[in-house]
Amino acid sequence: MVGDPRVWQSSRGGLFIDNAVVSFQRYLCPSDKVVGDAPSSHGALPIAPEGDHYVLPLPHQEAFWVGILLPEDWDHRMLHFAAKHADGRVLVSEPFARPGMFVVTGIKRPDGQFEVFCPESVSELFLTSASGIARVVVCDPQTFVVRTGQAPPEAFDPNATFGGWMLP
Repeated sequence: MVGDPRVWQSSRGGLFIDNAVVSFQRYLCPSDKVVGDAPSSHGALPIAPEGDHYVLPLPHQEAFWVGILLPEDWDHRMLHFAAKHADGRVLVSEPFARPGMFVVTGIKRPDGQFEVFCPESVSELFLTSASGIARVVVCDPQTFVVRTGQAPPEAFDPNATFGGWMLP
């Protein structure tokens, strides 16, 4: 089921399935929209349910990377992550099966760099486990407010680099 509330739960910090956490870590989008590694996080973007899917607000000048934390007792077999490019291509990362912290930096390029997840590059994300699928639609903050009734992300603060326990 897509966005099954019995399987996937959301909060302003990300998506949860049992004790696993999937978060969307924001940063200022580089002008060339390319990075070599995941930049320092400036906090998690909020996410909220809407019908059978979730909505992720992404301000125009920002990008995000995906943090995945699978606990020691992870028993949902594989967790697959896929991103739908704004041009319609579906790009799939490696599946995650073992406990640990993982980062999906962006869309892998032939030169080893990553095209960032930004409004011009990604329209939807999919998280699939043995228990269910979560579909995440990326939108602008104003659309997020209208569709969910929740507050938009706080204004970007370049001095608010996050170094919490859940992040590498």
